[in-house]
Amino acid sequence: MMNQACLGPIILSPLNSPVKMSPHERIVSNDNVVQWDGRRFQIPPQPKRFSFAGAKVQLCESLRGSIEIYYGDSKLHHAD
Repeated sequence: MMNQACLGPIILSPLNSPVKMSPHERIVSNDNVVQWDGRRFQIPPQPKRFSFAGAKVQLCESLRGSIEIYYGDSKLHHAD
């Protein structure tokens, strides 16, 4: 299921115009790391789930290069 937050405007440019994000689906590895475009993102335990190993997540990249990770409708905390 595609997260709707990836498809709509989520941040504003300096001129207050919305910047859209493009979604990318990935599977989290056994060490709770998801990789995309040569980058690795560590997903720590979250309030609703301790481990995301094997889970399908959506990586949403803004046009500025910032990344948000979603599991269903939940935005996940992560470290680069």
